[in-house]
Amino acid sequence: DDIKSHFKTSYGLAVKLLETRDIAACKSLIERGFGSYIIQQRTKKKETEVKKEIEVFRSILQQYSLKTAREYYKLLRRYEKEKRNEEFLIEKLIDTETDLIQAIADYMPLGVGLLLRNGETGFFLGDIKWGDRNQIEGYGVITISGALYLVNKEHIRCFTESDKSITAKSAQSLLDLVSVSHNWKTISFPSCKSSVIQGIYSVDNIKNNKEIIINLLNDFKSYVPIPIPSLPGSVIRQQVITQEVYEQLLESPIYKSNDSELVIEALKYAATLKDPVSFVHSKSNSNNGINNYNSTDVFAWKMFQNVLKVLQTFNALNGTKATELGWTVGSLTADNELWLALVLKSQLLHGLNEAELAGVMSSLVVDGYKATNAYFKYTASDRVMIVYEELEKLSWDLKLAQSDVNIDF
Repeated sequence: DDIKSHFKTSYGLAVKLLETRDIAACKSLIERGFGSYIIQQRTKKKETEVKKEIEVFRSILQQYSLKTAREYYKLLRRYEKEKRNEEFLIEKLIDTETDLIQAIADYMPLGVGLLLRNGETGFFLGDIKWGDRNQIEGYGVITISGALYLVNKEHIRCFTESDKSITAKSAQSLLDLVSVSHNWKTISFPSCKSSVIQGIYSVDNIKNNKEIIINLLNDFKSYVPIPIPSLPGSVIRQQVITQEVYEQLLESPIYKSNDSELVIEALKYAATLKDPVSFVHSKSNSNNGINNYNSTDVFAWKMFQNVLKVLQTFNALNGTKATELGWTVGSLTADNELWLALVLKSQLLHGLNEAELAGVMSSLVVDGYKATNAYFKYTASDRVMIVYEELEKLSWDLKLAQSDVNIDF
C-alpha cells in the first residue's frame, strides 16, 4: 500500500532534534522523512508523465494563485474539523440518551408512549419472546401507524409522559398481534448497530379481542406524533458554526469549479519544492519544478530553518543550543510550544493564585469550539484580565516574527 509522509516541523521538534544531532544530521533526517518518498515515486514515472502532471499542477495554481489555494485548503481543513466536532457532540448526546434508556427501560409500564430512533411514535408492549426456543425476542412496540416492532434499548430514543400513553390493559390486548404475525423481517434504524424485527400481521387473523384491537389501531390514526426532542444549545451552536464554514466553502471559486481535489494535490506537490512561489510564477514548460525533485533542499528543511530563526529571536536557542526557555519548549506538546513556553516563563504569572493560573493556562490550550460552547459561572478576576492584556502584546511580537518567515502555527 502507498505510504504518506507525516513530517511536520514544530518548535518542540526542532529543539528535540538539536539535542541529539548537529545541524547537518537534522537536515539529512528531514529530507529523508519528508521528500524522499515523493521523489522516489515521481522518478518511477516516465519523464513525459512527470512533466505533464507538473504542468497541470502549475496551471491550476496559476489559475487560482498560491495564496487562494492555501486559504481554500485551510478552510477545507477547518470545515472537516468543525464537522468532526459536530459529530462528536451528537455522538455524546446519543450516548447520554442511550444510557438513560438502558437504566429505565426494564422498569417502564406497559402502554407508555415512546419515540423510536427512526422518528416513529409508538407504545411500549413489554418484553416479548416468541417462536421455537424464543428465537424472536425484544421489547414489543406498536406505532401509531400500526407497525409492530421488536426492538432493543438502543432503538428507543425516549419515553413520554403518562398523558401520551395507552392503558396497560390496551397494551395487553395489542400483544395478540404477535401471535397472528405470519412473517418477521429485519429492518435498520438510523444510528443503530443492531437490526429491528418487524412483525407482518393481518387483522383478519385476529381471534381474541379483535374488535378492541381494531378500535385501538383506528384511534391511533388521530394521535399526534411525539415531537423530536430539541437539540442542546451546544450542538445547535456547533451546527451553526459548521454551516457557516460550509457556506464559505461553497462560495470558493475552487469548490464551484469542482477543482478541490486537483488543487489539494497541486499544493502537496508544491510543498515538496524548494521554492513553491517561484514554481507557480514560472512559465510553463520551464525546468522550474520539474528538476526540483532531484534537489536535496526540500521545502520542509526551509521551514525547519525558519523555525530555528524564530527560536533564536526569542532566545530559546543560542545558535543551535537550547537555553532554559528552549528546554521548556522541548518539554511541551502543543500547537505552538514556543508561545506556551513564553507564557509559562513570563513574570506576568507571578502573583496569580492557583485558580487564576489555571484560568490563564486553560485559555491557551482549550479548543476554540469547546470554549465557545462552555458556560462560565464566574468572570475572570482583574488580575487575570491584566495578564491577558499584557500577553496579547507578547503574542503580537511572536505573530510578527512568525509572519516574517512565513510560519503559521
